Amino acid sequence: MEPNTTKVMAETIPQRVYVLNGITYVPHYTKPGLFVGPGFGRQHHNVHLTSTLMALGATAEMQPLWPRPGVRL
Repeated sequence: MEPNTTKVMAETIPQRVYVLNGITYVPHYTKPGLFVGPGFGRQHHNVHLTSTLMALGATAEMQPLWPRPGVRL
């Protein structure tokens, strides 16, 4: 008998992210209005405001992410 190989994907919704110098900053999972880069929580605890990222020249994009509490489209 063949094993069940059905793949279940987590629900995602399009959310705004910011890209600065090739690095994608995603919304903080529980703090609306703050964005984090790769390694957050393990290597550093830096958070960034939307206005800071924009002032530095980041561009906004929409990417599919896991739903986050309090994040509006």
